[in-house]
Amino acid sequence: MGTVLVANKMPYGIHLDVEKRERVTILGTAMPHGVQRETALPGGYMLTPVDEEHWNAWAEANKELSLIKTGMIFAEGRRDAARGRAVEQADFVTGVERIDPERLPAGLETFKSAY
Repeated sequence: MGTVLVANKMPYGIHLDVEKRERVTILGTAMPHGVQRETALPGGYMLTPVDEEHWNAWAEANKELSLIKTGMIFAEGRRDAARGRAVEQADFVTGVERIDPERLPAGLETFKSAY
């Protein structure tokens, strides 16, 4: 077995804990202002290389997580395959995306201070 590229669309990192193995941390999409990572993919995913056996063990143990079922986190063996899947899932909304205060979704309004 080799290495897979784990794509994560959540802004925070995720720890892949597998019994009797070292913890693996998956990168999140949040970055300091002005910083870009080479591991970013279209569609809002961030890539982290992970040992394939570790990923398979974690994914099997957590197969019922919504992160896996919805495609917020997935693994591919090649960067072009990960990129293709990220592009296919680009319109998927996690629910934790940043909001443009000039174009708020229906039902939300800007806070108006009394001062």
